[in-house]
Amino acid sequence: MTFPDLPDRLGLPSVHSDHWDPLLSAMEDTGLVLAQHFGSGGFPPPIAPDAPFAVFVTLMGTMSMTSMTDWLFSNTLYRHPKLKIGLSEGGIGWIPYILERADSVWRKHRFYNNVNQDHPPSYLFKKHFHGCFIEDDFGVEMRHMIGVDKITWECDYPHSDSFWP
Repeated sequence: MTFPDLPDRLGLPSVHSDHWDPLLSAMEDTGLVLAQHFGSGGFPPPIAPDAPFAVFVTLMGTMSMTSMTDWLFSNTLYRHPKLKIGLSEGGIGWIPYILERADSVWRKHRFYNNVNQDHPPSYLFKKHFHGCFIEDDFGVEMRHMIGVDKITWECDYPHSDSFWP
């Protein structure tokens, strides 16, 4: 089931809210995966108005970084321990860095932030997430840091990011 990567940017409750609990519980009960396609939250990466479109396309994967980090620091994943989330089209090479950074922030700042103190974000990633990629040589090199079982390939045919003439 598709879900916006940043629902609050669309005027909807954020992933930190319990608003989504009935939907997420139904997804857990039926085994449905929550699919988040980058950019689906209506919030494009900030770029200069006169920047080439290539800048926008290059930065689109950062929306997956933002969305995943939001989920990792929400208590929603603790309320929904069987929820699975697929991050569509955002690539995977960035995942080790974000997990390292998020774990560092969690270790240093969790006691005065409104975040769960039981598990670091990397634990939640391994339990809940799959990263998807079309072409990501660095991500494939880092596959063992990410977890081979946490990676899926996608083709996105017939879009220009895919492998088609």
